[in-house]
Amino acid sequence: MMTIGRENRKHGRFDMSIPVRVRAAAEAAPEVLTVSKDISRGGIYFTMPEQMESGASLEFEVMLPGEIFSGKPLQVRCRGKIVRVERPSLPGLLGVAATIERYQFVRPQ
Repeated sequence: MMTIGRENRKHGRFDMSIPVRVRAAAEAAPEVLTVSKDISRGGIYFTMPEQMESGASLEFEVMLPGEIFSGKPLQVRCRGKIVRVERPSLPGLLGVAATIERYQFVRPQ
């Protein structure tokens, strides 16, 4: 039985507009700098000016704000897959929902 209007996500979302560096996992794919709309432990939503296919593998990096981690920003490198592509309200941009399947914390250099 399906309940209409009920949230079906496994992880709570955080409405968070943070920079995201994204590229398709394919070799020699160009990197695109964009901004997230929301993020959770299991996924992220951001906008892109380029077409990306549902099911495609991605690599992306985010810098989580210091307010979350005792005043120190935290860079996270992730791999995931696109689960949904949609046209948001902004012309020329596509909304992309992707899973976060693997991640690693990147130490500052």
